[in-house]
Amino acid sequence: MLLVKELRLLVRGMLVIDKAGMVRYEQLVPEVGQEPDYDATPAEITKFL
Repeated sequence: MLLVKELRLLVRGMLVIDKAGMVRYEQLVPEVGQEPDYDATPAEITKFL
């Protein structure tokens, strides 16, 4: 889970961060009870290998 400090909320999501520390993919779901699309993330990772 990620913290949105300005709103003091936790959100569930997936991030792909490259070796330089740049966020290359971000998937945040609208509700904490909702799961991210875990199948989409590996496809995004392979784009940056």
